[in-house]
Amino acid sequence: MVISSNLLNALESFPIPIKHVLRAQDFNREMILAIFQLADILEKGPMPFDIMNGRALVWFGNEASSRTFFSFSRAALDLGGGVMPLFSEFSSQKKGEVLGDTIVTLSTIGPEDIIVLRHPDEDAISRAALVSKVPVINAGSGKEQHPTQALLDAYTIFKTLGRLDDFSIALVGDLKYGRTTNSLSYLLTKFTGIKLYLVSRDALRMKGELRYYLHKHEVDQGCIKVVETSDFQWVVDKVDIIYQTRAQKERSTDAEHGEHEQNPPYIIDRAVAERMKEGARIMHPWPRNDELSREIDYMPQELYIEQMYFGRLIRRALLAIICHHNPISR
Repeated sequence: MVISSNLLNALESFPIPIKHVLRAQDFNREMILAIFQLADILEKGPMPFDIMNGRALVWFGNEASSRTFFSFSRAALDLGGGVMPLFSEFSSQKKGEVLGDTIVTLSTIGPEDIIVLRHPDEDAISRAALVSKVPVINAGSGKEQHPTQALLDAYTIFKTLGRLDDFSIALVGDLKYGRTTNSLSYLLTKFTGIKLYLVSRDALRMKGELRYYLHKHEVDQGCIKVVETSDFQWVVDKVDIIYQTRAQKERSTDAEHGEHEQNPPYIIDRAVAERMKEGARIMHPWPRNDELSREIDYMPQELYIEQMYFGRLIRRALLAIICHHNPISR
């Protein structure tokens, strides 16, 4: 395999070897910035690289996905790898096979591969990593974690503002069931001078455990200042980034569905966008519902479309790092 000296240096100097990608808080500041640097190097091409030559990205999906699945697939192809999707409805789980046995099967048949798992259960990714013989990447687990989304969100902010220190951001909407906002919050504590607004209806506030984690970092390290409010209009003109989310109805129980019905989403439309401070941008992990007007797509505040492309770059960098640290053994 022939790769450029810049790329080889970036891979060899990566601060901590990676096998699995399970949680956003497992990344430190140095690792995050090194991933960004590698993403920049890989974007300059030329493609395809052959870092994943002879390897496949094995997508095991127990939940629907558009952007995460497609960007991981494109990233693997960019690196010269293959893509092998397996969806739970077509797997032996329909016959009663448990997740652990499926992961053992995939990692035994493909000992050179990388498994990317998307699952509705919070602890599924940990159970998979415990039994897998190959690297496992969390592509979204329940309402708790989506680490690669957090990395691409942070990269989007970094590329837009030129920094991840000393800026303000509002996480808006369903913070109780939203795993993207959870994971991004964990990642932001690795940087300094951040003012974080948590904007939600009272019934959809961020879980207490994570709010405590954020406030603890505010008190102990002073790296982040947290402001909780239900008044979105008060926040609109105060922040550099508005990160809007939809109602995560699929992750609440039948008994909890009323929380979303009784607590309508905050709407971002042209009038809201025009009130934002100069240079401020709007992010959204998509899919979107009615909370984000399509008229914003053509306004300078829009950032969520480019955000999707950054997902391909970040996932490409992660796959390259994992391949470098976990060479094919046979």
